[in-house]
Amino acid sequence: MGIRSLVRAAAWGIGVAGLAGAGLVYTRGGRPALKGAMVSYLALSDRMREIAGDTAERVRDAFEEAKVEYADTLAPGVSSEGARDGIRRSA
Repeated sequence: MGIRSLVRAAAWGIGVAGLAGAGLVYTRGGRPALKGAMVSYLALSDRMREIAGDTAERVRDAFEEAKVEYADTLAPGVSSEGARDGIRRSA
């Protein structure tokens, strides 16, 4: 399960819980509280997407750095992309 799937599932879960509670709040004249809960849900959903995007970017960066380090340990002077092709970097 990827980060995006996890965030999407969490967002849906929060949304469903919010809608379930909405009936109770709305029937008791709690329209302002309901709107506040919806705004909070939307803000949380946006923040979770932002965090997931930042995390995915950091993981990709770390992976690329690891590939370069791995290529350097296998054959010093070979680029990370050239390691699989045997292409040497110029010194």
